Parts: sequence; structure tokens; C-alpha cells
Amino acid sequence: MELRVLHRGDDNVRFVIEGVSAAFVNGLRRTLVSGIPTFAVDYVMFYANTSPLYDEIIAHRLGMVPLTTETTRYIPKDQCCQDGCEKCSVTLSLSKEGPCTVMSGDLISEDSDVVPVFENIPLVKLGPDQKLTLNAIARMGYARDHAKWQAALASFQHVAHITVDTDMCDVGGACIKECPRGVLDVMGDELVPKYLYNCTLCGACTDVCDFDAIKVEPVEDSFIFTLESFGNMSIDALIEEVVRIFNGKADSLLEEVEKL
Repeated sequence: MELRVLHRGDDNVRFVIEGVSAAFVNGLRRTLVSGIPTFAVDYVMFYANTSPLYDEIIAHRLGMVPLTTETTRYIPKDQCCQDGCEKCSVTLSLSKEGPCTVMSGDLISEDSDVVPVFENIPLVKLGPDQKLTLNAIARMGYARDHAKWQAALASFQHVAHITVDTDMCDVGGACIKECPRGVLDVMGDELVPKYLYNCTLCGACTDVCDFDAIKVEPVEDSFIFTLESFGNMSIDALIEEVVRIFNGKADSLLEEVEKL
């Protein structure tokens, strides 16, 4: 297996992974999307709510606020207890009086490592003499149980293999204009895939070519993988966590095989 980074940002990364099967890459995607534990508000205790919104709506909005996740001192709730304790939960408190707009940054956490990723998410608008007071209990969980625990977006596609029959190609440029991703270009009087990793295998270039001079095929063991964090965890932390999970599953499989 080989990796080659194409782009690295603060909260996203795009890389080529070669020498693996589609099943492996899809397993990587599924784990990143739904198998990494993160913090999210799990239940809310309201002490005062005279806002225009029902308790349930505010609780839902609180649940969808991404929270930074500390994985060394806390464990997921399915490995701990039902009610929540210092090992699996963190309390965030909020008390605001109108007129104002209550924002995610108004949540005060008892742990500085578990706080809203973004402070400018509006929760509810309070009018004069309206009040909102609550405690939000955040716990670690998995996106396979609810989307509020999703840590990242992940996707992959095959790397394209583009061949051009120079004898048949008239270098007319129709395929260059038709390509929605600007993959093709003319260099030295020849049509070449200048930006190969932009190709999505849509086939627009082959459809417009009257001479069947272009052939676009997927490379079976080469993929472009894109990962974008919601901010709960850094890109480095996400990759380290998915490697740890993969290693744990591999060890469990080996143990079961040995038992047989």
C-alpha cells in the first residue's frame, strides 16, 4: 500500500491510496464516518425556557452543535454506564436573558477540552423578559447511532486511466470543452490528461468524441480519498484513531481465527 498526499488543509486532506481493494477503502470510509467516538449533547435538563421554541427543538439544536473531543480521558457511553459519569460525560451550562440571540459560544463547559467547535451557531432568539437556563450533558457516542456524533465526511473514487489514440484523435478540442473538470489539455500537438486526479470518470469526453479516440477506465487498486473534519477532532487525530480501530479489529479477528 502506498499513500501520496495531494492536498492538506487545516480541516481537510486529499490523498491517493494505491495497492488496496475497494473493500478496504470503503471500510476506511465507513469507520471515519460512523465508527469514531466523539462528544455530542445527549440529553438536556431545562430549568427555565420562555423562548419561542419548545424544549425538544432547542435540545435537538444543541445536539447538532459539534464539540471538540478529548479521547484520552473519556470513553464512549456504551463502554461505561447508562446515566453518565465523569468518565463518559461532560456538562455544559447555559443561562441567558433576552433580548439577545443565544449562540453556541454561550455554552459554558466544565472541561476546557470539550467545548463548541464554533461559537457563532445560533440556537434561539430571546425577546424582552424571555429566559433560557439549562444544563446540557455531552457524552461520547458513534454516528452509527445518531448523526450528531459524526466526526467527519469521507469519500473516495477510483483514479482514472485515460488513453488517447493519437492516430484517431484530431485534437479538435471538443472533448476539452466538454470535460466539466478541466482534465484534458493540448501539449505539443497532442491531447493529454493534464489534471488526471480531477477526473470523475463521468465519460463526457468519450461521449463527445466522434472518433472513439479517448478511453477512460478506472484503476482497480488506486483511489483518491477525501477526508474533511467537522472540527471535533483534527485530521491527524482522526487518522490516528482510525488506524487504532483498524488494528483493534484485526487483532480481534486473529484471536477468533485462532480459537477455531
